Amino acid sequence: MDFDFDFQDEEQEQGAPAWVVTFGDMMSLLLAFFVLLLSFSEIDRVAFAQIMGSLKNAFGVQTVQIMVHPHEGPERMEVPQDGNASGDGLLDKLHSILPGAFAGGGEGIGEHQDDSRVTISFPGRLLFESGESRIQDPFYETLDVVADFMKKEPNLQLQVFGHTDDRPIFTPRFYDNWELSASRASQVVKYLIAQGVERSRLVSVGFADTRPVAPNDSPQNREKNRRVEFLFIEGYSPGEYEVLGARDAHRFEDGREE
Repeated sequence: MDFDFDFQDEEQEQGAPAWVVTFGDMMSLLLAFFVLLLSFSEIDRVAFAQIMGSLKNAFGVQTVQIMVHPHEGPERMEVPQDGNASGDGLLDKLHSILPGAFAGGGEGIGEHQDDSRVTISFPGRLLFESGESRIQDPFYETLDVVADFMKKEPNLQLQVFGHTDDRPIFTPRFYDNWELSASRASQVVKYLIAQGVERSRLVSVGFADTRPVAPNDSPQNREKNRRVEFLFIEGYSPGEYEVLGARDAHRFEDGREE
């Protein structure tokens, strides 16, 4: 017996299945979403510098210093090579490498020299936004110069002190002014370490509002108390960990010692 089956060919669908179109739309939307997230985010330069430093060490990348002369490219601030800068004292050296800090943008910056120690006091607004510990981008140029100077002066130690006013703070990130001041000082030190300064030559301390330079009775005085101090100490030797700022914090009034 012969069976004659008549199969009707199913029509072949043209193009990709319908679900592929939906999947492609979803992927496009996800891509656009993550691009927007990236555009709104801020790069943590301290963390980025630390990661890059770790990668250099891991792959054995050597650092090459390129000297740029003024007539060949952008002008750069020179770092003294042998410790004999434009003056005999440490303060003169700092003035020579940080002219911008004491010139146009130096309003409210205090300085004090005592034997082999120099303290430079920067207003907090130059480094941080209110209630934050992320270093503002313009100040990284100053930190880069400080890092180069420290690497050229092996007998120099730097202690960084964070100070706040007496207004209480309570945020999701900082429980009080102790945490805020400590985090600010730590961020500065971490960036210097990422730039190649030896960890053993750096100290970070947060004093909160315990070392005021003016009474906390007006907005102007509170602004003076919100500061970050850089204490440079000559004659450093490994194993010396005394925090000099805790013993005799210097007081400034309008850029001068009281």
